[in-house]
Amino acid sequence: MLERVRGCKEAVAKHPDIKIVSIQNGKQERDQALTVTENMLQAQPGLKGIFSVNDNGSLGALSAIEASGLDVKLVSVDGAPEAIKAIQKPGSKFIATSAQYPRDQIRLALGIALAKKWGSQVPATIPVDITLIDQAKAKDFSW
Repeated sequence: MLERVRGCKEAVAKHPDIKIVSIQNGKQERDQALTVTENMLQAQPGLKGIFSVNDNGSLGALSAIEASGLDVKLVSVDGAPEAIKAIQKPGSKFIATSAQYPRDQIRLALGIALAKKWGSQVPATIPVDITLIDQAKAKDFSW
């Protein structure tokens, strides 16, 4: 999760018109993220967007955003089916998630484990495919 936060900070740094006003920990739990987001929305009434490090927490954040009546956009990471459904709803504040492919990640992990077991060197970092899923892509997306 720390890599996701770091990546978000690096991306935002390239856009001087975007300012990070708060970093909070929803502990990847829907209820915790709901509370954190409610507090954030009260403290930052001019907030325009929220990045969540995972879809489970983002669904709690979405509940808080919807209840607030504020026009705050939400983006997340994972491509979880419930998040995809939320993105598809007309007028949804949840505008995108970057989908990962668990089957591919499992194949990579098994390959790495076997390579290490057999004494091979493995790269410190292995990139994985992701796809940005917005409302236009959500209806056709599945893992």
